[in-house]
Amino acid sequence: MHADAEFGRPVRTSGGAWLSEVRALGLPTGLYRAVDRLLLAGPTQRSTVRFGTEQPVVLDVTATYQHLAGLATAAGARLYPGHRVTAATTTPRGFRCELGGVTVDCRWIIDATGYRRTVLQALGHAPAWWRLGVGAEVECADEGSAFNGALLFVGHRWAPTGYGWAFPTPAGRLRLGIGLQRPDSTASPSALLREFLASSAPAELGLRPGAVIARHGGVVPSAGLADACRWGRAVGVGDAIGQARPLVGEGIVASIQAGRALGAALGASQPEAAVDDYWQVWRAGHAAVYARSLAGNHRLSTMSDERWDESVRRIGWLRGPAVATLLRGQLGTAELVKLAFTNPVGILRYAASKATSLRRREP
Repeated sequence: MHADAEFGRPVRTSGGAWLSEVRALGLPTGLYRAVDRLLLAGPTQRSTVRFGTEQPVVLDVTATYQHLAGLATAAGARLYPGHRVTAATTTPRGFRCELGGVTVDCRWIIDATGYRRTVLQALGHAPAWWRLGVGAEVECADEGSAFNGALLFVGHRWAPTGYGWAFPTPAGRLRLGIGLQRPDSTASPSALLREFLASSAPAELGLRPGAVIARHGGVVPSAGLADACRWGRAVGVGDAIGQARPLVGEGIVASIQAGRALGAALGASQPEAAVDDYWQVWRAGHAAVYARSLAGNHRLSTMSDERWDESVRRIGWLRGPAVATLLRGQLGTAELVKLAFTNPVGILRYAASKATSLRRREP
């Protein structure tokens, strides 16, 4: 069952991912655009990073969702768009769902309703997320932007408790947005984005947004990975259990990876044990990254403009692979040691500057 009348519309995500991940998933190259450089813009500082082989990509979100729906149909799944869950209850044989006037009985139920976690909440298994990332985005014609890469801009004027972005799309358009954290900020990302677009800031950053073609909005949990994914035969996946990386809100790839592994587990001869095994493997492989991403997300919300400028300057010392590792929430001690062999001066300067900054903030 799918709540929207059409797969991939409306768009609720910017579609950011990484090249190695989309290749591993086997997504067709026409569904994404790789970006070879990133401009980081702080309140007064600027740094440009050129990526190596590990590049960020921007997905055509609608086409990607429709591609995935096609794969599911080809595998034998029956899809029902336009059916939103309005109620879910436990029965002696499993579950009963109400879907806009249609009643469905099932033995297993999977909640993929996103941050709303509608099914899990209806069954009493999961409370509402206490912390969320909220974002607003526009897709514009690109009238010849000078910087043909990705842009992240930070600071209290445009993105208190969050960050803003600009990406080129596979269709040659420009995608601009601002994301904030709730309840850390009560500001409206839509209002901040309108103010940003009406200011001189886009031109100063080398952007030339044209006519607005589409408007997007989205919400992503940023409270960390859930402790469990299964409650009896009720299972959560994706944003329903916090599988988006909380640092920059990447959720599509993680949800596809988790969905495929979960589907295989549910098809096993002993699905309860197989689902539990899947979850143990997932947590073992991802828990440290999610913990680091969540810690970075919390720091992001409290950064002063002075600290943002300091961070932008430090990141400018690093090469592309180190920045990719940092943005993916993977920059732990072991990763720092590995990267030191390929970027010794930058890594050492980064680590020393970070340690000095931490000492400066000690009471």
